[in-house]
Amino acid sequence: MRKSIFTLAIATSLMAIPFMASAANNPHPNELEPCINGAVSSKGLFATQAQEDDHERRIAKARVSRRK
Repeated sequence: MRKSIFTLAIATSLMAIPFMASAANNPHPNELEPCINGAVSSKGLFATQAQEDDHERRIAKARVSRRK
């Protein structure tokens, strides 16, 4: 009984491999580029692109004010 369950588990696993491989070869575009929808900033440091833009704006403004 154990041997047949083990054999069934192995056979099922081997049959699932092609399906997993095809899914890995065709990822959803949003999985590759989460920043497209504003989900993550382009640098990946902020939760949204708007937060990164705001941060960059503040940094640029601070640099300009230091030069004066």
